[in-house]
Amino acid sequence: MSLPSRLHIGILVTAATLVVCSLGVRAELKTAAHSIARHRTPTPPPPDVARSVAAVREEQSLIPAPR
Repeated sequence: MSLPSRLHIGILVTAATLVVCSLGVRAELKTAAHSIARHRTPTPPPPDVARSVAAVREEQSLIPAPR
């Protein structure tokens, strides 16, 4: 078995570096997402002002037209 050439060693080191860095970035993003979720203040539920278009049309059809 012959010794690997400089090109093979360079490719292997580059591939290993990319794998390790990508795992580190994924871990940092996951940590950041958990941190944001922990510090996010809960928002109050929206008021019941927004009605669907169908409900508005139904309500308008029940009101007689002015004469």
